Amino acid sequence: MNAVDQLPLSPFEELFLLRDHPDSPSSFLVRFELSESLDVGRLESSLEQVCQLHPLAATKVELDRGGQQWWAPCSTPIDVQWHKQPFEEVGYPTSWFDVKTQRPLRVLCFPRKDAGTTLVLHVHHVAFDGLGILQLFEDWLQLYRKKKPHPIYDKRKLTARCRPKVSFWKAIRLLPGQWKSVRATFRVMGREVIPLLPFSIDAGQRQSRNPSVETRILSTDATVNAKKIARTNGVSTNSLLAARLYITIDQWQQSNGHNPSGSHFRLVMPFNERGPADKDMSACNHCTVISFDRSRKEVRKAEALAKDIDREVRVIKRWRLSLNFWRALSLFRNLPGGLGKHASADRVTATTLFSNLGKLDRMFKFVSDEQSSVMDMEVVPTLHRGMPIAMVVYEFGGQIRISMQYDRRVLDQAQANEFADRYVEAITDPE
Repeated sequence: MNAVDQLPLSPFEELFLLRDHPDSPSSFLVRFELSESLDVGRLESSLEQVCQLHPLAATKVELDRGGQQWWAPCSTPIDVQWHKQPFEEVGYPTSWFDVKTQRPLRVLCFPRKDAGTTLVLHVHHVAFDGLGILQLFEDWLQLYRKKKPHPIYDKRKLTARCRPKVSFWKAIRLLPGQWKSVRATFRVMGREVIPLLPFSIDAGQRQSRNPSVETRILSTDATVNAKKIARTNGVSTNSLLAARLYITIDQWQQSNGHNPSGSHFRLVMPFNERGPADKDMSACNHCTVISFDRSRKEVRKAEALAKDIDREVRVIKRWRLSLNFWRALSLFRNLPGGLGKHASADRVTATTLFSNLGKLDRMFKFVSDEQSSVMDMEVVPTLHRGMPIAMVVYEFGGQIRISMQYDRRVLDQAQANEFADRYVEAITDPE
């Protein structure tokens, strides 16, 4: 077997697999509205072709005799489902599927009334992150149209994903910041997180389910104004969006009479670890995760909140702390004498997940190309156990888009609508 055909899981792929459960699957969905009607044969053959470029799409997770988990070739083809009814009548599929028995990608096709196609990619987060699957989709679209996709990928780079090598002197320069990872890990394990709701889901209700999603699209003018507010405050748009999410959670709880116990709100934020040298890396899960904790008192100091988040993000990027946080957590998880339970996946939870995919217009041709058949798209984020909502933001067609998956066992549609509307109001509030 070729070395690139069997790959060990990265530390963060292992984390997503550890958290994967029918009740809280480590999977997400991306829906594309295409103006063209897809041909069955061409779709299936082009999917097999794209697996040659992105080999993780043709694998499954296997366990060897030593207990090590590997990506190993999967002979079963990608599961492609063709529906006769339009997407609006069927909706998203049940979230969970087992990456140990099938490939980490499923494809669902629905007819559109205008003779186009709704294409849904059901993606396992163990194998791909959001940017990775969009990279795969763009190459598939080129292959389907019988055009040349991205130049040849260096598949060997998959062996080094999320395990970056640095020079000796750079490692020495990074040392002064590493203590911050250990300190942050202790804080994560020691703090009591404020949940979104003052009650949890009954264990008897935990089962695989279909996602419930609320999406908001800021107008072009509102998007420009949000960026202007960020610049005026001297922060990135991402820091502004994160700060306004903290504020929305606090105000929403107050208005609904929720007063859950806990010391800090916690947002879990993925960090993209792709650099300029990774342009020829095939699609994979190349992100890390960091927890951002803020007390109620800090959240209610709105003027300082965004700047504080912005400073923390800069420190994390400077010292590469996003790579160390989960490594330190894994180290604690393996401590003897019952100490490891303090770093368990169930204990280290968060108020919600906040992910920013960035400006897709600049990163992918299928968004910016005027000849593209992609009319619209929607990303449905991963909903982890203990988090009734998960948020993902991205810029598509010059507009900021917000997709929120919510757990309808504890939030009804009216409550989810209210929360999403409040968040949009907070983003566009100049104050």
